[in-house]
Amino acid sequence: MIDNNIDELKRLKFEDLLWIVFGILCFMNVYGDRLQEKDISEHSKVREKQANEVFTFTLIVTLFIYIYFFLRNYNSYMKSTNEE
Repeated sequence: MIDNNIDELKRLKFEDLLWIVFGILCFMNVYGDRLQEKDISEHSKVREKQANEVFTFTLIVTLFIYIYFFLRNYNSYMKSTNEE
């Protein structure tokens, strides 16, 4: 029973970290938007490339975060009883 509690606490701390990473990714998307605005006003292909790299990175990391939560919820669902 104590091992389950320790594992649960570790999982929750890891998920706290994931939410912090998710928040950072949101700010990175805002930064990517600013790069796109500069690209539009300056007609700079460099800014466009930088913005696309930011968006690609945030998309990939966010995808991994959602896959983690999907698998966690799926495993929890499979372990649950009909009453739960």
